[in-house]
Amino acid sequence: MRLFASDFDGTLYFGPLKKDSFKENVKSIQNFQKENAFAIVTGRDYHTVHKDVQEENLHPDYYACFSGALILDKDGNILHEEKLHIDVKQLEKAMEKYKIRHFAIMGHHQTYHKPMKTTLRQKILSYKANKKWYHPIHHMKDLDFNDIYSCSVGFLSEMEARECAKELEKEYDCSFYVNKNCIDIVSKQAGKKKAVDWLMKTGQYEKAYVIGDSYNDLEMIQAYQGFTLTCASEEIQKRAFKVVRSVSEAVCYVMQQK
Repeated sequence: MRLFASDFDGTLYFGPLKKDSFKENVKSIQNFQKENAFAIVTGRDYHTVHKDVQEENLHPDYYACFSGALILDKDGNILHEEKLHIDVKQLEKAMEKYKIRHFAIMGHHQTYHKPMKTTLRQKILSYKANKKWYHPIHHMKDLDFNDIYSCSVGFLSEMEARECAKELEKEYDCSFYVNKNCIDIVSKQAGKKKAVDWLMKTGQYEKAYVIGDSYNDLEMIQAYQGFTLTCASEEIQKRAFKVVRSVSEAVCYVMQQK
């Protein structure tokens, strides 16, 4: 039995306006799952991803959420976790010197989201984001600090995110994964590659295949000779084993391998 692990946003799923491509990916995955296992590895929380995949009748065998900090089975039972132990108040204060779009703290049962822009458009986007998240927290004082797996910081550009990540790595003992124009901050013991490592060891799969499109997928892609998409940056494409147009194409390729 083999394992196929896929990033979610920008790889497997492109939002509600591009459901046809998602349906095609789902069809290939369902075929693969007849004899194998499928996992979603994402920076997102379980609840919103589960909602999106259930709508298209996709049932992953595993969910590795918060960039691998929380691994759950197909029924949402926690299998493994690496919580983030960081002074989030200090981190939020440190962000004041940067031009950021948002600052978020995420747990399995809560999300604190603070937009740093105050335009009407940002307020509307923030409202929509909070509405879809599970148990939104509007004030940091209301956070359950024992339920934190990840922090997310949004920037105006990917370059700014990468530069900030380098600076933060000098100050904090955490992992900083750049995901397009955001930084996902998780425990040193977490990460998408580490999540696949854990699944491989626990499930005793004969081989793993992975696919992703951004820098937070790169460690996983390089470790498992993974796939990336034609829409990924040139740097990601150069380091991938194979560049494909979709998850469906990658899965079909894998199923042809002996």
